[in-house]
Amino acid sequence: MNLAILDHMATRRHEVIAHTRAAAPDAAPAPKKAPDVYEWAYRETSHLATEQQVTRDAMALRHSWEHSLAMGDGDEVHAIVRRESCPMCRCWTMFWQPARHAAVCVNQNCADTDGLPVVVELHQIALAYVTARSARSSAAT
Repeated sequence: MNLAILDHMATRRHEVIAHTRAAAPDAAPAPKKAPDVYEWAYRETSHLATEQQVTRDAMALRHSWEHSLAMGDGDEVHAIVRRESCPMCRCWTMFWQPARHAAVCVNQNCADTDGLPVVVELHQIALAYVTARSARSSAAT
């Protein structure tokens, strides 16, 4: 068993509990089993405003991607990154860089103040992805 994976899962479980408690202080006690924590979080925060639910969903999605990457299955993350536009320039020029554990925008017109490619963290990609999904869902109803 890979102890780094167990540490990752424990850290993410604590993050979900802390996030849920901050958003819903009167939430029921968190379940003991790690897989049940996400269901608990969704149930306890279902009454929150849409933007708070989007933040929760982005966190869960980021955890899923991080788990896939930790297990050596980054194909899902690579595919998602390629389908998302850069949050800075809105171009479809992002590529996943495993060594950085982040995406970079290779558009030459989209650079930081030092002229280096813009680095987009996984949490930013997850938030953009969930926000767009939520907007499409809202527009469809």
